[in-house]
Amino acid sequence: MKVRFNCLIMKKLFIIAAIALLGGMMTACSSSDDEFDVEQVEPALRPLLGYWQYTGQTIDSRVGYVFKSNGEVLCWEVYWGEYKERHFGTYGIDDEQHFYLKGDSKENNSEGEYYYVTEFFPDSMTTFSPNSPELLQYKKYKKIGGRP
Repeated sequence: MKVRFNCLIMKKLFIIAAIALLGGMMTACSSSDDEFDVEQVEPALRPLLGYWQYTGQTIDSRVGYVFKSNGEVLCWEVYWGEYKERHFGTYGIDDEQHFYLKGDSKENNSEGEYYYVTEFFPDSMTTFSPNSPELLQYKKYKKIGGRP
């Protein structure tokens, strides 16, 4: 009788653990889908969603931005094969229907800075940073299909 009771307890614990694991997996999947959910973003901003890669010259790395559904912009970098992301700021559209990025990261030295999108196509854009050195004020990016 005692062995059967222990088996029933073990079986119930196993089922509860399996349900908890399945629930955690479903939550992880849905949250990654929410990163680029176009329904959460006003229609004018939807073309920005996703990953953008800087097309200019870099030394031993690839860099770019991630525009997320919640209005957050992340900087990403692949350096020596290691991928890293960090918060950069937010993005939006001004009264004249121009896209912009607003930096609010002390780590990136972008706090309070605006970066304006001067050219935009579905697969490429150019940003302008008025406070950068003259040679670095304009930067070109291409849209990529996912995380590099």
